[in-house]
Formats: sequence, C-alpha cells, structure tokens
Amino acid sequence: MSEDRRSKKTHLADRLREQIYVTFTGLAVIIALQSHAHDLTGQAAATTLSITVFGVLLAAFIAEVITHMIVGSALPDRAEVTHMLRSTVGAVGIVVLPILALVLAAVGVWSVTTALTIASVLLIATLVAVVFLAIRRTAIGPWQQLAVLLALALLGVLVLALEVAAHG
Repeated sequence: MSEDRRSKKTHLADRLREQIYVTFTGLAVIIALQSHAHDLTGQAAATTLSITVFGVLLAAFIAEVITHMIVGSALPDRAEVTHMLRSTVGAVGIVVLPILALVLAAVGVWSVTTALTIASVLLIATLVAVVFLAIRRTAIGPWQQLAVLLALALLGVLVLALEVAAHG
C-alpha cells in the first residue's frame, strides 16, 4: 500500500474515531438534559451540547498532541498538526443536525423534550451512516459489515432506552 493511501486511511480512521467519541458524548449530554427538559429552553440545550462537544474535541486534539510528543519525543510538525486538526474538526459534522433540532425548539417549532429525542435519533442515525460509509469499502465481508452496523444500531437503541428510563 502506498504511503499516500495509508495516510488517507489513517486520516479517515482518526476522523471516524473522533466522530464516535462525539456521538456518544452527545448522547450522554442529551440523556442528562432529558432529565431536566422541563426546566430547559432549546437555546440552553443547544448551547450545552455545543460547548460540551467543543470541549471534547479540544481535549481530543490536546491528547493527540501530547501523545505525539511522548511517542515521537518531539512536537508535531505542521503536516501532523494539520492532520490532527482535520480529524478533530471533521467530527463536528456529527452534531450539526442534533443542534439544529434543538435550535428549532428554541424558536418554538417543537418542545425541548421532542427536540432532545429527535437529536438522539439523529446522532445514532448519523453515526450508523458514517460507519457504513467508512466500512463499505473494507475487506470485511458484507455479513460482517451488517453485523457491525446492527450492533451499533442496537447500542444506540440501548442508549435511547436508558434515556427513556432516566426521563420516565
């Protein structure tokens, strides 16, 4: 495999890792917000989710830099920092639709509770779609790909069930 192709695969894998972290962080925040939905505005929920995701991505970027320093005994060069930034910033796309759902609650399109539920479903659906796009061209067989996607979807449903249990 060429160095350029390996680098592209590494970048995609790093971005997917960050997207997974953001998704599950977002789901955890939404579960916490659900238990206080009656006291929240859509704006407060969207702000909380945005700040939390920003914090997670900042922490991930800092962890990448520190890990690079420990492993390589040097600061990352410009290309490596660019790679780290692209991987980290690329994960922001996961929360665009969920934040939009919360913004719509802020302007009165639906309730905060409804927006949080929609945001949860959007996070899980987006994650499944992103993972599908990432694994579709791998050497993993179609049945194994399906098993991975089903396991991911079931994990998402479990998270939603925890959300309902926490809210109810």
